[in-house]
Amino acid sequence: NNLSMGHLKILFITDGISPFVIGGMQQHSTKMVKCLLEKGVEIHLIHTTLDSSIPQSSEVANTFSHHKALKTTFIPFPSKDRFIGHYIRNSKLYSKEVFKVVEQNLMDFDFVYAQGFTAHEFLKRKIPKLPIISNLHGLEMFQGAADMQSELKNWLLKPIARYILNNSDINISLGGTLTGLIKQNTSKKTTVWKVPNFIDQSWFKEYKRSENHKNIKFLFIGRYERRKGIEELLGSIPLINSNNAFFGFVGNLHTIENERCKFHGLVKDEQTLKQIIDEYDVLICPSYSEGMPTVILEAMARGLAIIATDVGAVSELVNKENGWLIPARSQYRLIEAIELAIKCEELEIKKDQSVKKAVEFETHKVMDRLLDYLVNFKKHHLK
Repeated sequence: NNLSMGHLKILFITDGISPFVIGGMQQHSTKMVKCLLEKGVEIHLIHTTLDSSIPQSSEVANTFSHHKALKTTFIPFPSKDRFIGHYIRNSKLYSKEVFKVVEQNLMDFDFVYAQGFTAHEFLKRKIPKLPIISNLHGLEMFQGAADMQSELKNWLLKPIARYILNNSDINISLGGTLTGLIKQNTSKKTTVWKVPNFIDQSWFKEYKRSENHKNIKFLFIGRYERRKGIEELLGSIPLINSNNAFFGFVGNLHTIENERCKFHGLVKDEQTLKQIIDEYDVLICPSYSEGMPTVILEAMARGLAIIATDVGAVSELVNKENGWLIPARSQYRLIEAIELAIKCEELEIKKDQSVKKAVEFETHKVMDRLLDYLVNFKKHHLK
């Protein structure tokens, strides 16, 4: 893919890459860097792990197929302390260390692309003619909290998030309600690029209609974290007015199994996860706050209908064509959606629509959109 503006060189900063750090943002970083390299972008990747393990540089190179246009630097993340707000302090320290390492060579880059809070020091130092792009992903600190502990965490994260939103040259929005949240929390007119989450081609399979409709199988995939709405889901199952429903769970959940529930545990292997997803009909994502969940895209690509709460950028993925978009915090509406799915005569059509919609979010399509933004910005602003 030849860029009309010639070569692009990006300093890419993240707080981890997969498989060395587990998480949506880390997975996003890895896949994004891989795809941009394939498209001819030169990248200096700076990454870390949130524990003491240091990935071997050969393992990292292997992750990116020993790509010639990639340089990687590992910088240890400061260790946790007992005091409240340690993650924010450590993120700032990490950003400071990153800045020190690249300070001499900053003018070699066209852009700094920073995941999460990693741009902090760069924004403090204000480097002329070097645009800083920040991606705060789900902006969960500005969304609904499930309990007091989450509320406190959000309150602590808001100041640094606002600082980053207000001082970055460009903010990335995954879409949905997130663009509005960026605008609400910035005091001046800010440049927002809508670049959604993405899904690799390898996740797509040819959709085949199912003949068996005696039992509708529902699946939850996620960490045991309060904002994921797992308590609401587990509390809903005994109240479902039907015997034709079966529920599966993937994640670090520990609850008693019965004839209606199966716990698959934590699944890290992609092939195994695909096989599990393929056994189900509907993915349930009842979160209080989200960005644009990769699990929804993965389930759509495998041909599942979706029940999800209207938070973050979920409305970009789920509508009445392929599922049920419900308000957050309503167990009544969650139960209602599950019962509608059990009775739904058009479930196979919804599943088919999921696959069609997921195609819009294929990795290369989304990265081409980002490249258009980068090339146009470079053409008009970086003469």
